[in-house]
Amino acid sequence: MNAPERPEAQLDRTTQDVGNIVLLEHFNVTIPDQRLATLFYVVGLGGTRDPYIFSGFTNMWVNFGRTQVHLPSRGTQPRAQVLRGTAGFVVPDLEALKKRLDFAGAEMKRVVPEAATRFSWREQGGCVEATCPWGNRIRCHAPGAEFGRTELGLVYVDFDVPPGTAGGIARFYAEVMKAPASAAGGRATVRMGASSACCTRRRRSRSRHTTGTTCRSTLPTSRAPMRGCRRAASSRWRPMRTSGASRESSIRSRSSRCSRSSTRCAA
Repeated sequence: MNAPERPEAQLDRTTQDVGNIVLLEHFNVTIPDQRLATLFYVVGLGGTRDPYIFSGFTNMWVNFGRTQVHLPSRGTQPRAQVLRGTAGFVVPDLEALKKRLDFAGAEMKRVVPEAATRFSWREQGGCVEATCPWGNRIRCHAPGAEFGRTELGLVYVDFDVPPGTAGGIARFYAEVMKAPASAAGGRATVRMGASSACCTRRRRSRSRHTTGTTCRSTLPTSRAPMRGCRRAASSRWRPMRTSGASRESSIRSRSSRCSRSSTRCAA
């Protein structure tokens, strides 16, 4: 006699859903000196300069696993940009990192003795916090369960934002970008893929930063953000004092900013 058939277990695929943003890819800041940038991001943090793209003196891309830091030098006298917040990395070995940072700091004094840099580093709460020669804050963690399988890479950007904005930021990413997002205690967290996030926290004091810095994340499709922008444009935006035709054209123009397959978050 045949044994009774067991019901097949149903795979709940929603447990593997990472939302509509699948990767926090890179952040971008301009720099005035590639020597100092190489000593900090390559020699100190342990990244690898991309040998195929922007190998000259106008730009440099530094690889950290699947993620990057983009460091362009625009114009004849490029101005250093400072990210409004802290970039979080996972590195394989914090002890080795501390030795590299010590060496990088000594090399900065030897190679560019005339430069008055803001470079520093310290241990804090089981992490290593470092400041680049121009003031960008970096926090390095050892690999752990909270970062998935990542052993080397950019895993979050923790932005400083004005008080009272965390809820709106979370709603934007949840409703427009279709990414898992939440807000609590003045802090918004947006999940980007399986092991990365974009976080915002209340800014208690005015931080030293510059405009124009960007972060890039990758989307599998731009349709959901496009629809979200259109809904926001039609239902929430304040009417403009223009004719109906020009108003509709303006809304379409604003909505099209989210039509690319990757989105930039102005820092």
